[in-house]
Amino acid sequence: MCFCMAYKFMTRQSITTKLRGDYGEAIACRYLMARGFTIRTRNYMPARGVKRGEIDIVAEKDGAMHFVEVKTRFINGKSDTLTDPPEAQITVTKLRALSRAAQMYMRKEGLMHAVYHFDALAITVFLPQKRAQVRFLQDIFL
Repeated sequence: MCFCMAYKFMTRQSITTKLRGDYGEAIACRYLMARGFTIRTRNYMPARGVKRGEIDIVAEKDGAMHFVEVKTRFINGKSDTLTDPPEAQITVTKLRALSRAAQMYMRKEGLMHAVYHFDALAITVFLPQKRAQVRFLQDIFL
């Protein structure tokens, strides 16, 4: 599924890891909101520290909580190819950290009995064509 964005596209020289992540999360938020999700927070990190993990996006739809991991890859030029998809970077360690952070978020917000899902958005940004491809991967723990 392709989701083209009206963002100012970047050149390879302007891309840092932080900027790539922020850019991908902005695309992800717009993608989710266009599909009826409400964004509750971005970059949630439990108060007890980084080692407990971070949630890129916490969204809600139809009374269910969605903890969303966003992975973004940039393709610049004809010689660049996507050797592995963005979601290949979601490791078991990352999933464990996401689960711990989600439990802490639900406890903090009083949502311990809420229905919840762990999802991922894999975003590939094609710089020469000025477009982004978004794949929504639902229930990534199944």
